[in-house]
Amino acid sequence: MNIIEISTKFPTDLSAINYFEKVRWGRKPKCAYCGSDKLSNRNKDYRYHCLTCNKTFSVTVNTHLHNTRLPLKTWLYAIGLICDAKKGLSAKQLERNLGITYKTVWNMYMNIRRLMTDGEYKLDEVVEMDDFCGW
Repeated sequence: MNIIEISTKFPTDLSAINYFEKVRWGRKPKCAYCGSDKLSNRNKDYRYHCLTCNKTFSVTVNTHLHNTRLPLKTWLYAIGLICDAKKGLSAKQLERNLGITYKTVWNMYMNIRRLMTDGEYKLDEVVEMDDFCGW
């Protein structure tokens, strides 16, 4: 997804949160701590309250994005920019593109790289690559 597609598909932070929730839980959210589906409605801070274990949580709890203070929309922009860069993207350039500090961008970049090499999802069909890096 490129930047224009991201900004069109996710015009608000809430739309990005809804997307992440749909990917993680499907139709009905579940407690990130106990797995219960007995939850209160989402609060103003986009967190749920579990009526079983009495904890509050968001869609990022127990994921690679746990404890992030950045909006999920910013994470989508960063992932889009990194994946769209044909020959890679420096953290300095990402800093300029996102308008956040270098230290934050560097940590994001490392986290995104970990996500890309996590190994949780394996490609098992035919994989097509764009370019061949010659000898």
